[in-house]
Amino acid sequence: MEGELSPSLRRKLDFFVKGSIGQASSGLLAWEALENTRAAKTARASRQRRSRKQVQKNGVISAADARHIVQEREEDSLNKARALIEKEETKKEKERRKLIKKHLIMIRKVGRAKIRARKEQTKWWE
Repeated sequence: MEGELSPSLRRKLDFFVKGSIGQASSGLLAWEALENTRAAKTARASRQRRSRKQVQKNGVISAADARHIVQEREEDSLNKARALIEKEETKKEKERRKLIKKHLIMIRKVGRAKIRARKEQTKWWE
């Protein structure tokens, strides 16, 4: 009888485990949203600090060419930022999966312990 849980305790434990998985998932989503907000805030601040002049040191450049160069530079930095964000999201997804796997392993261990306890209990009474 030691290894077996009462039905009410089992329900409470299952409810707790499901709730903890839900909380971990929602916490991860909130953290990602916060990081996206911080990145947007930093980008906005850097845009406001920049000078709006377009200057070239040597030679002649038209305003259209200068705008094109600046636009390419911004696109490159945007692509780098996207790659970095994608890498971080992949990392977080792996961490989330690892956490879920850990919870599932714990649930499986508890279930196996219950089965073993039932088997031992039936052997003892036979």
